[in-house]
This record gives sequence, C-alpha cells and structure tokens, in this order.
Amino acid sequence: MQYTSQRFDRLDESKQQRVLQAAISEFAARGYEAANINKIAEVADISVGSLYKYFDSKEDLFLYVIQISSNLIENELRAVNEAPFMSVEDKIEKVLRIILRTNREQNDLIRLYLQLASSTYDDMTEQLGFNLENFTANCYRKILQDGQTKGEVRADIDPAMAAYHLDNIFMALQYSYTSGYLRERYRIYVKEGIDSSENDEFVIAETMKFLRGALLSKNV
Repeated sequence: MQYTSQRFDRLDESKQQRVLQAAISEFAARGYEAANINKIAEVADISVGSLYKYFDSKEDLFLYVIQISSNLIENELRAVNEAPFMSVEDKIEKVLRIILRTNREQNDLIRLYLQLASSTYDDMTEQLGFNLENFTANCYRKILQDGQTKGEVRADIDPAMAAYHLDNIFMALQYSYTSGYLRERYRIYVKEGIDSSENDEFVIAETMKFLRGALLSKNV
C-alpha cells in the first residue's frame, strides 16, 4: 500500500532518510499516540506543512515507517536465505550477526518493534507486523528444511517448531539491547554488558554452541 505522496517520492534520498529517521526516533521514544508531528518535522529540518504534503496523516507516516523498516529487515534475511553455498550453521550465525549489528545501528527501530509486539494498534498496523512475522517464519523454516535435505540439520526435529524456537531466541536477544527489564534479566542470568560491543563475540559464540547442539546433525 502507498503511504507517501508523489511529492515525497520525488525528494532526494538524503531528505527522505532525514524524515524516516526522525519519525523512527519519535515513535520509538514516545509511542504512536504521544508522538509529536511538530517534533518530527523539527528534527527532520522541514516545516509541519511540508510533512503533511508528504503524508496525509500521522497514521500514514507511522505505517510508512513500519513498512520501510520491515523491507530493510526482509532484504537482509532474503540475502542470507538465498546464499547458494552457505551452510545452515553459517546462515544462522549470519542472521545472529545481523541482529547484533541492527541493535547497534538501528536501536530506535528495535524499540519500535518492541512496542509493536507489546501494544494494541489498529488492524492495519498489526497486519504489517504479522507480515514480517510470516516472512521470518518462512525464512527460518526454509533454512532448516534445506538443511535437513542436505543432512546438516537433525532429521528428528520439526522444522516449523524449530523455526519458532529459533526466532524466540533471536527476539529475546534483540530486545535485551533495548528493554531495561530484559537487559537486567540478561545480567541476572549471564553477566553485565549485553549492550557493550565487547561482548558481541561472546554472545555469538555461546548462542551458536547452544544452537549447534539443538539443531545440527552429529556428522556435520
């Protein structure tokens, strides 16, 4: 669905990105209802009038943010899924590294998705969230099914259920970088500093040990 005006579509990419990043930051910090259009326009260095020439409403701007952000995530996962000569183990580690990198580069975006997962929005917004869930479910399931075909993934596991658990692990890690409660939960279970880049390799190595034992065939 088209949420932007033709005038917005004709803007140069740098100006579009200013609007997008300003909107992501405001929606992530304050939520949809409390988000201030004036603040978004100020941060994007445009007038409020111009913003309403680009988007008919605050809802359209919010839906655009969700749609574009979902597309970015889908493109990264699609590239991993379609890599022809990458093992299942390497694909899972690649996804894990994408998650950690996104946590650092797009922290506001992850906070926004945390809100989307834990709040009640209208049906259209909820559907956009479920569209991304459907994409990731199919992506992880295909990685595991292809791995079973190649003998890399255990034949005795259900790929759909395994994909569900895999996504839950990824989501728990992802939100531990943005939620104060989940960050403290990580500290209680593991140690301080999940949000420190110095711990990234520890998180990746220990998570991959667990996933290898759970998913991969012994002869891999």
